[in-house]
Amino acid sequence: MYRSGVNGGPAWNIQVNDNTQNNAPYYLLDNMPDTPSASPIRNLTALSGWGTDTYTQTRSAAPFAILDSTCHALAMVIEVEPNLQLAPLHYRWSINNNTASDDRAAGDIGGAYYSRTNRLNRAGAITDTIHQIFLLGDNHQDTDEYDPHVITHEWGHFLMFSVSRSDSSGGSHRLTDVLDMTVAYEEGWGDAFSGMAMSRAPSSHVSFPSRYQDTVGAKQENGFSFSLEQKRSVRGWYSESSVYNIFYHLFDSTNTGNDQLTLPFSAIYNAMVSVSESESIISIYSYIHALKQANVTDSAAIDAILAEQNIETVIDAYGSNENTINNSSVVNRDDVSPIYTSLTLNSNVVACSNPQFGRVNKLSVVDYLIVDIPATGEYIFTVLPLSGATSGGIPAIEIYQAGSYITGFKLAITGVLSASKILENKRYIVQIYDTDNIVESGGTSTRRCFTVRID
Repeated sequence: MYRSGVNGGPAWNIQVNDNTQNNAPYYLLDNMPDTPSASPIRNLTALSGWGTDTYTQTRSAAPFAILDSTCHALAMVIEVEPNLQLAPLHYRWSINNNTASDDRAAGDIGGAYYSRTNRLNRAGAITDTIHQIFLLGDNHQDTDEYDPHVITHEWGHFLMFSVSRSDSSGGSHRLTDVLDMTVAYEEGWGDAFSGMAMSRAPSSHVSFPSRYQDTVGAKQENGFSFSLEQKRSVRGWYSESSVYNIFYHLFDSTNTGNDQLTLPFSAIYNAMVSVSESESIISIYSYIHALKQANVTDSAAIDAILAEQNIETVIDAYGSNENTINNSSVVNRDDVSPIYTSLTLNSNVVACSNPQFGRVNKLSVVDYLIVDIPATGEYIFTVLPLSGATSGGIPAIEIYQAGSYITGFKLAITGVLSASKILENKRYIVQIYDTDNIVESGGTSTRRCFTVRID
């Protein structure tokens, strides 16, 4: 799928390649002579290759099925962003792609996912970014080419990075997980966007757009599905299912219970674009704050949809009004509230990294601090492991300004971390965590607390 945009209008370049064949493109060929004047239109049929119980011939239709689902998603965005400019995107699909991990060239991709890789010059500057979506194709195990929700979920990640911003660290996630708010936001968006995009597709393509489906197993006859409209047991700002439920209820035309609002996709899309400038970490709070600012008359209806997910009325991009009393998954847990802690000059605060819900990308592994720098100058950050039950931490610090990474420091062993950086008169978000809690395995993963200071 290609459009140059040279003479104005949108531009895209979306290709399907075989990652197990040095990323070679797929072709569908015919034997007709090249006579464009006599036969300007070619009608080709890409066959599925399916026999009675398995694939028996070349699976020619698969790359086109991937592009077909993508076309619905792209068309939806073009309607509200007529001059959309997208970087090249490569779908990496192969009949060899399976759920094993660590060797993409052999097809061991682990599962469907979006990735972006920056290419650097010798000076370390980014020259361009490679955008890829890996999809499964392992017959009788897990295939993705005819799972339009899976395809458009991953394309939703690509769209977010293209027109907005995500601060998510990625990683594994399930609907029942208590996630870091950045991960919950991005994954929930991908789920909901897939339903929005599939609402454009004919019923022969997708029978129930609001039901996310993924096929697996022998003859692709099994799988899992979930409704984007129904609430689940884990509800809150840390829940992927809460985020997709909110997004989809903002969009859908079926208004029952707390959902008494239908917004055009343009309103949903424009709010997502606008949060890219937020000084906060991007979460459901920053998104809803932007949405309410642009749709003031709908604020009460938006708050009602959030209340169904046990999220308090959003008054700013930082979740300052959040109260955990209604959140059974996290109530009375350490290190959950407040969502941000203020760090002021020449004073101490305590920050904790707590893997109580899991390592890496789960809630409370990273503690978020807000720092307002009064004047440009050199500032010293000190992160000191506390003694007692939470001692022995290996501190790490990362500093961001409006989503841009400024700097970061970490130790290899427990000790006092002290580092300086010249900062401008701006608001910064500081992330504090223990290095053993941010990895999948190894080390000692437990609650670690630190005294944090800036001078």
